[in-house]
Amino acid sequence: MRRTAPGLLSALAVVLSLAPSVCVGGEAIASASSATVQPTGPRSGATGVRFLNVEGKNNEKYASFGVLDFKPGKLDANDAVVLTLSLTQSIAKFSKSGKIKVYLSADAKSTPETLKFKGDDGLDGQLAPLYPVGESTFEKGETGKQDSIALKLDHEALAAFRSQVAETGVVRLVLVPADAEVAATYFGTGSESPEQRPRLVFKTTP
Repeated sequence: MRRTAPGLLSALAVVLSLAPSVCVGGEAIASASSATVQPTGPRSGATGVRFLNVEGKNNEKYASFGVLDFKPGKLDANDAVVLTLSLTQSIAKFSKSGKIKVYLSADAKSTPETLKFKGDDGLDGQLAPLYPVGESTFEKGETGKQDSIALKLDHEALAAFRSQVAETGVVRLVLVPADAEVAATYFGTGSESPEQRPRLVFKTTP
């Protein structure tokens, strides 16, 4: 969310399935950090961490992609992994329906301060290598609306995921606009309510 307009609340649940099973239960992990990256760099101040926006290039100075970091702990190399990413929408008059894409980034070391929104989806080679794990349609809806999408990581992405956790202890997800008009607006890590913060339900199965 941007500006000071009051928002309505609804929720978007994005399911990332790294194994062909349904994630039931597991440990819910709040995001360690979030950033909304705009053409001038990460959105600053309290609103920069309180909200997480994904906006297409036609939103001009508000065009943005989102970066979410989670710290799931250690993994056994033989474990199957199921993740569920839960995001809470913060709806305002400027929110717009449209498509977004979700990537796993193997670059968990670059700091948000070094990033800027560039090109069509904002990335323009930043945070590479990137592994697409699917796409979703953000729909500006009523408070409490739930969307869920099952996404899979291929063998290459899963190997990168395991390596990233082993080396840095961080899982970095990147949300980018998939069309020029979308303005997907969520709460970020700095939301005053813990229930509104991005959450990752993490489950391993031997």
